[in-house]
Amino acid sequence: MRRIQLYYQGTPDVLTSLSGIQEPWPAALQAEEELLGLTARDTHVVTREWNAPKTVPNTNLSGTPSAVVLGPFIYVFHTGRGRSTSLWYNRTNGIQWKGDVRLSGIGITGSPSAVVYGDKIHVFYQGENRSGTLYRSIFQVKGGLTWTNPTGELEQVGSEEEIDNVGISHSPGAVVYLNDIWVFHHGANNCNELWYTVSDAGTSTWSTDRQCAGVSIAGSPAPVVYDSSLYIYYLADTASPDPMKFECVDYFAKSWTGVASVAGVTPTVATAPTVLSKDGELYLFYLGGSRNTALQCCTLSETGNPSISVIDSGVMSTPGVVLFPAS
Repeated sequence: MRRIQLYYQGTPDVLTSLSGIQEPWPAALQAEEELLGLTARDTHVVTREWNAPKTVPNTNLSGTPSAVVLGPFIYVFHTGRGRSTSLWYNRTNGIQWKGDVRLSGIGITGSPSAVVYGDKIHVFYQGENRSGTLYRSIFQVKGGLTWTNPTGELEQVGSEEEIDNVGISHSPGAVVYLNDIWVFHHGANNCNELWYTVSDAGTSTWSTDRQCAGVSIAGSPAPVVYDSSLYIYYLADTASPDPMKFECVDYFAKSWTGVASVAGVTPTVATAPTVLSKDGELYLFYLGGSRNTALQCCTLSETGNPSISVIDSGVMSTPGVVLFPAS
């Protein structure tokens, strides 16, 4: 049974995790689910219940982490604590964390964005010291995923790749769509424009960097694939910062549609959202509340009104999200 796993910067700058579920809950599984910290609304169905947050041991960070699933492990990539420009990762098999590991030779500004393509993890990031340059580093599991009991330790494949002719501000957002890797980013010099480049089948052959016309973005983009279309959510750059709002644009039938506002959602912190697709619904995670530290979730679907829930009240960043197990 797949659960939504969230990883985010708690208070202070430590990595925190929690998980939730939105699945039919047969009575036979009730005792098992209660042991995992979930609470039943009745004996058959549990909806959007979340475990209590747990601190991931010996893992400190800044910014928003990025979580992916490869084989039996969840990998969480993050920037080091404070003003660090180092890239780290921790991994868990859902039971035990293996320990935070620094990826040597990599300098980063902002937050990373990781995607799984085939049997490798592709991590995208802006270079250190706000270089305005987009980079990719690729990792694979040492010894492969065919071991009976793999350790999950990563090794870098080749060297860090600078993606030419791309100017970036803030942090990128990567997604696999139509068998290619799409990387969205805020344009150079905080221009408030949304741009993207596409890697042909995950190779080093990149498209020309292209602008999404009509989009005015503040911060970083959050791409997600939903119902065979590609959606990009972002904090809108508006003439007045109050109230803030999220907007989205989608790519369908090889063309971009018009910009649409996300109704019913009022962020209070100028940070990018995080989005996940699951079982015909979109989950939009963001920071809000009177103290600007409440992790909130808006559930969007084509058949119902948006539903808002508060997940945690002491949060310093939007989360990295993942479904685990992957299938």
